Amino acid sequence: ESNYEYNTSLKAEALFNKPYGYLNGQEVCIGSKYKIGSSTISDTGCEALAAYNALYSLGTTDVKLSEVIYIMEQNGVLVNKGKYGGNPYSLDRVLAEYDVNSEFVDIDECTKQGTYIFSYVNQDLSDGTKTKSVHTVASYYDGDTYFVYNDENNSLAVAEYENIYDVAPNYICGLYLTR
Repeated sequence: ESNYEYNTSLKAEALFNKPYGYLNGQEVCIGSKYKIGSSTISDTGCEALAAYNALYSLGTTDVKLSEVIYIMEQNGVLVNKGKYGGNPYSLDRVLAEYDVNSEFVDIDECTKQGTYIFSYVNQDLSDGTKTKSVHTVASYYDGDTYFVYNDENNSLAVAEYENIYDVAPNYICGLYLTR
């Protein structure tokens, strides 16, 4: 059974037949059990959620997480068969399937209103809440506030930041997205 067949058979998939909204907290969200490569969304699915949330932010309200994952798997976006998630430098291939234009931007260029995808290195925290790894998120910037989706793995809340350096303090790359 392919991941696509498995994912579309999940009870959660039926909920995607109506506009579901943003997905936050990859360990606890409705899509956490979806398979991506040899892993699951809860373990290494932040790039898939970033693509999904960015598409939703751009008005693609009928987007399905299972389809985003399928496109990632078919277009060589996964790293080590999904064990390490997706390659953030390849997410533009997924977005292009939805007719989204993407432009790689440096952190200092993330000042235009609109939808972004950011990748950064998590820092180890003394309380052990994060491990040092790459995390990728979608964000909408309204000119004052960055609304960040899937900011924390176990939180369903949308995070809000006024400063891009607080969103992605160890910035790797970013995409500015338009239709």
